Amino acid sequence: MEVEVQPVVEPDESCAAQGPRALCCAGATVPVFNEDTEALVLGQQQWEAVHERRARGQSISAISRELELDRKTVRTCLQQASWQPYRRAEGDSLLSPHREWLAQRAPGVNYSAPILWQELRAQRGFMGSYVIGARSRRRRRLAGEH
Repeated sequence: MEVEVQPVVEPDESCAAQGPRALCCAGATVPVFNEDTEALVLGQQQWEAVHERRARGQSISAISRELELDRKTVRTCLQQASWQPYRRAEGDSLLSPHREWLAQRAPGVNYSAPILWQELRAQRGFMGSYVIGARSRRRRRLAGEH
């Protein structure tokens, strides 16, 4: 993952008034992340690079320094016989028992996540957070299910 670090412009008098940790102070940097990067997941090219370097006899520490990866990531990669793309574990969520009810009720409240969450808690004893329901709703909307 490549991260571009942009230095902040020279400090001015307003920085001193803001305190020693103000963002405009000299030496402060702001990381810039590209949204299209595959963060925290090894791609196939990186996996192959790790295995190639190990086959040449490089140590785990040397590989991790050269490829800017954590040593534990390199060790895990070396334990894998072949590259596998990352897949989120499919498991039951707190919403699983309520899926059918949600599918029936959502059109009646114009697919409003706050209303559905309130009704789940009041009528069905749902103990999960609002965020769980909102994420589920967002995934269904992106998939075209409404």
